[in-house]
Amino acid sequence: MVLSKTEGVSFSDETENAKSPGALEDVVHLEGKMSREDIQKGMDHSRVDPEVAKYASERAVEISEAEDKRLRRLINKRVLSVMIGTYFLQALDKETISFVAIMGIRDDLHLVGQQYSWLTTCIYLAIVVVEFPTNWIIQRAPIAKYLSANIILWGITLALHAICKDFAGIPIARTVLGALEACCQPVFIVMSATWFKREEQAAVTILWLVMAGLQQIVGGLLGYGFSNIPTWSPIKSWQALYTAYGSLTVLWGVFVLYWMPDSQTKAKCFPGSLRLL
Repeated sequence: MVLSKTEGVSFSDETENAKSPGALEDVVHLEGKMSREDIQKGMDHSRVDPEVAKYASERAVEISEAEDKRLRRLINKRVLSVMIGTYFLQALDKETISFVAIMGIRDDLHLVGQQYSWLTTCIYLAIVVVEFPTNWIIQRAPIAKYLSANIILWGITLALHAICKDFAGIPIARTVLGALEACCQPVFIVMSATWFKREEQAAVTILWLVMAGLQQIVGGLLGYGFSNIPTWSPIKSWQALYTAYGSLTVLWGVFVLYWMPDSQTKAKCFPGSLRLL
């Protein structure tokens, strides 16, 4: 497509003869969205996110191989590490109900029939309910602050599992836990698309998804350790597990709030030149 400042939008012979039937429709759609003033004056910053507009320019930005490697290391350090750690904790916290099953939680909470099974089901029911609103919020809220707030809150909720005394309280705690954890996958998808190049996104997704399997190994070992707490102890083994995991998750949420930037333009940990890249 050739943009002319005096004649508006014209099409080259190559575009007119494009084999793809949707090519002409795409160009016509673009023509409808771009006014004559847009074409004459360049980018209309009123239609662009203010953070993006601040760094936008009409000149091409070239990046050297050394700068590219430096930038990738910084992104992996500040963003990918958070994604991996958060997904590991999310999977670990969600599966605690499997580990405490052998620690006497059924007898202590007087669970009968299918009540124990509902403790797993209610998490996924909560995810189904909150998935749409959480995706709506992700597109409008500072993503790092939103993620860290959810992590801190679900850590508190997980720790509160330890004070549940019967079936009246534990399903509420599990449902709230599911609602707070539901933001992880949508946030990570947005972060992958925002911070990583298209050819890197598959590898990035695999790295944080692998944590679901790793937590089974680590969680099993930790569960074995907690199960060895003596029965005469003032705190039961499943209560100790929930308290420890919840406290660790809260600390991780505070770390995420400090460590991860909301966006490239707000990444004060990145030098100004790298923010532009």
